[in-house]
Amino acid sequence: MHIYWFQDTKAGHINQVQALLNVLTKKIKASISVIKCPKNSILSYFLPFSNKNFQNNNLDDLILLIGAGHATYSRILKAKKILKTNNKVYAVAILKPSSQWDSFELICAPKHDFPLKQKPINVITFVGSLAETSNLKTDKKKGIIALGGTSKHYKFNNNLLINQIAYILSIHSNHIFNIYNSRRTPSEINGKIKKLKNKFSNFEFINYLQCPTPQFQNELQTSDIKFVTPDSINLVYESLSSNGRTYLIKLQNSRFSKLFKNGKIQKSMNELISSHHVGLVDKNLNNNQFNIQHPSKDFKPLKEVERISSELINLLNK
Repeated sequence: MHIYWFQDTKAGHINQVQALLNVLTKKIKASISVIKCPKNSILSYFLPFSNKNFQNNNLDDLILLIGAGHATYSRILKAKKILKTNNKVYAVAILKPSSQWDSFELICAPKHDFPLKQKPINVITFVGSLAETSNLKTDKKKGIIALGGTSKHYKFNNNLLINQIAYILSIHSNHIFNIYNSRRTPSEINGKIKKLKNKFSNFEFINYLQCPTPQFQNELQTSDIKFVTPDSINLVYESLSSNGRTYLIKLQNSRFSKLFKNGKIQKSMNELISSHHVGLVDKNLNNNQFNIQHPSKDFKPLKEVERISSELINLLNK
């Protein structure tokens, strides 16, 4: 089988498809070609599908076209039209396309995108986002704090975040933390974290620009306690797909919560809290002090990507 992986420029989309293909190619023999799909590029829409080399080089009987993100879906369907005359071609969308659902053999999308019980027959859903499952043993003295930043889902409160980080460091003085920022983290936050060194010695601050992705993934998978911001659903579910305890850091004051509580990301996070899959750092309204809610001790790493890969293999076998 040959796989054409259509990539947009969003790391979250690329990481989810990568996780799925890593599991898939361990189970079936396949070669992979990457096709870049820059946003709003007319030229990239027509190439390479318009030339004969693209067609002549596809000698495999079975071809899988796969991608995540709106920039990829139209190009996947265009490639399907070109290739389907001589091959068995399967078009697979990771995440929910905005249109042409029936043109895909399979759509793999988050459960929160299809909240009703009834969904199209070619749709299978997963919880949260796709992330490789890790069974690595955690270091009982190691912790991680992973920060997102400004987004449309939450009213980001810098002072609230810094105060929580200080609280986390103070109550876990026996843990050594790595604090990672991201491209969306406000520069003001970065400066305030560095100033915490004057009070706390049990952490290192690591800028994402100087941190290779494999290093961060290893830290996330081997840390005993993991504090993450809920603005990145991919980050939360990457944490939940490995051992250790995951906690959400509160990003906004209570007076903003009603404005954002109906969003699908907020609903997903609230479900995780209610089911005790994650813990929570919160503020006691009575005494204005922080407290911490712990996740269930019986929680096991999620294996959604293994389940989805099995569904995909079943489709291909049929």
